[in-house]
Amino acid sequence: MPNDELKKANDSNGLERCPRGTDVGLFGQAEKFQDNILAGFIYAAAIEELVRQTEEINIMLETMDDEEMQMLLPTLEKDLEEIDQKWIIATAIFGIDA
Repeated sequence: MPNDELKKANDSNGLERCPRGTDVGLFGQAEKFQDNILAGFIYAAAIEELVRQTEEINIMLETMDDEEMQMLLPTLEKDLEEIDQKWIIATAIFGIDA
């Protein structure tokens, strides 16, 4: 091929070539950026759901009468324990000491 003489070696400056050839140009790291943004949205949605569930149970506990409290308290305590476990996992993901 006539253009073979014009091509530069891939090993310039000791850099390795990306196996898929995607780590070049303005958007060379875009795939990693996209993965980080997507993970952030997923984590944010999970945190939002935990907040919603916690608030919902707290409102139920505040507005219950004594009869409802006796019937639903064991279930709500179990739900709160599960939510607490999920909060521990969520804070561990973000590296937050709870």
